[in-house]
Amino acid sequence: MNSRAFALFMTVLVALIGLPCRSQVLTDMEPATGKAGDSFSAVIQCEVEYSFALPATITFSPAGEISASEVDLLDTDQLQARISIPENTACGWQDLSVTTSLGTFLGEKLFEVECQTTPEPRLVSVAPSAAFAGDIVSVKVTGADTHFAEGQSQLSFSEAEITADNVAVTGPTSLTARLSIAASATPQLVDVTVATGSEEVTGKSLFRIEAPPLLLHPASGSQGDSLNVVISGGSYQYSASTTVSLGVGITIGQVKIEDEGSSLILVDVSIAVNAPVGFHNMVVGTPAVTVTNAFTVIQGPDTKLLSVSPNHGDLGHPGLSLLLQGQNTHFDYADVTASLSTAGTSILLENVLSATEMEASLGIGATAKLGPADISVSLGLGQGCENCESVLLNDGFELTAPGVLAYDGPQLAPGQTTELTISAVDGGFDSAQTVLLIEPEDGIEVVSLTVQDENHLTASLHISVDADGNPRDAKTVTDTEVAMGTGIIDVLQPAFEGIVPAFGLQGAALTLLINTVDLDLDAASQVSFSGAGMTLAAPIYDPSLPDQITVSATIADDAPLGTRDLTLRTAAQEIAAPAVFQIRKASAADEGCSCTHTPSHTGTALLGLMLLAIYFFRGNRW
Repeated sequence: MNSRAFALFMTVLVALIGLPCRSQVLTDMEPATGKAGDSFSAVIQCEVEYSFALPATITFSPAGEISASEVDLLDTDQLQARISIPENTACGWQDLSVTTSLGTFLGEKLFEVECQTTPEPRLVSVAPSAAFAGDIVSVKVTGADTHFAEGQSQLSFSEAEITADNVAVTGPTSLTARLSIAASATPQLVDVTVATGSEEVTGKSLFRIEAPPLLLHPASGSQGDSLNVVISGGSYQYSASTTVSLGVGITIGQVKIEDEGSSLILVDVSIAVNAPVGFHNMVVGTPAVTVTNAFTVIQGPDTKLLSVSPNHGDLGHPGLSLLLQGQNTHFDYADVTASLSTAGTSILLENVLSATEMEASLGIGATAKLGPADISVSLGLGQGCENCESVLLNDGFELTAPGVLAYDGPQLAPGQTTELTISAVDGGFDSAQTVLLIEPEDGIEVVSLTVQDENHLTASLHISVDADGNPRDAKTVTDTEVAMGTGIIDVLQPAFEGIVPAFGLQGAALTLLINTVDLDLDAASQVSFSGAGMTLAAPIYDPSLPDQITVSATIADDAPLGTRDLTLRTAAQEIAAPAVFQIRKASAADEGCSCTHTPSHTGTALLGLMLLAIYFFRGNRW
């Protein structure tokens, strides 16, 4: 392609990209005119092949003046909204835009703000702006540039089934009244008129009659109940063939009309014993009208927790598997939780098997309270549930005391695998189920376990070379049974703890006290230090102080200065402690000599200041 052809191609492409897509079109707005200061309801129409959807945003252009609120969907191609025109809005044509999830609708010059050379009396609003058919409601009517007068102003509506009384004028632009709306009034927008002598002002579509909500009486029933329910309200004409549903677990025996079809009686409404507890939606008529949360099912006495198996467990159990069995329950619904009434216990849901069966894992703390406890299961049935299902089994589970473990064998040595025998009181050991736990584990591994009888077992433990020497607890778990021993497993980890004193002077004689941990000291134990110049007497061992040994030491006058390593040896053990003792030079006073006095830091500072003064006095030169 040559350069001229390429340039032409790009020009066409840019032009095509810049072409706007055809927007969906608004065709009409009724009323199509209004004055500054007006507030009224209007209907907006789009082309019939398109559809509105809620939520919808309505804007006028020029922007920032006219506003729209209370947007409602009258039909697929019709929206209704309350339009408010500020007092200072400029007169002239306005473009209209409606934005929904289905797209944007545009209409040019669909509404005109009428120009006024002189103020005209007009009605601005009615508050409240809507009421149900059959209501009696007090309203406030507000005008602009009007001349309401007590005893003269009369209020009327374009719908004959609205009557107004108790009219009271509170000012030239406001009055109050009581409205009575007949139950047979048709839901619609109506005009409002106030006549004061020769002044008669009308507000188009300022008030709306709404269909009363569908109501049920009674609006609730218990599982297992059979009752009659009356449906009233709404702008519906019922017949004997009108269909009604109250949701899962509720059946209706017969439908009867009453009050010439303005209400229905649901005869023999039967609520199953396992009907879901909580709010139920009602679906009535054809086409179907859904009333959310219209009827509430209350939990009946036959919905309960029947059993928990096993029904007991020892304190300290890390996770006991439970099977919970219910009757007319709904464990397969969302948000199922189980709990025990005793503090120090926790239940984690593992698996819901069905509406009436669930598995859970129970953890029992070692300090939980012994004795019976209530166990409960509860669940929610969605947002706003007031009567969620909750079932309780009083004293359904018992917390029992654990057995006691004991081990009186030798300490365990690091780097070795040792077999030891553990005994118990109320151990309940079983060769097929018993598990041995070391807490904290910290370098100890249970290699094998052999149960001798219900209170004796043999365990093979491997001790890592870096296992610390702190005592550990031991715990056995056998089904529901637990046995515990506090600090019964101790790892032998010989270590040097300290030496007093930790230094000596050349030429001194002194006694050293050496402290150890887990070292089998005796009178035959040996002590040595690295380096030359130290002579040690035989160590002194006191059996009443099994972790200490004392040794007398003489340091030669010319013993090398610095740190020394210590080595301790017993018949079976040896430990080395690097750089734990130090040989220092004796002080001048100890040697009995006279030495040149070393200037103090203060003297040195004064000398420096004097030199600095001389330097400056000589003109910054020496």
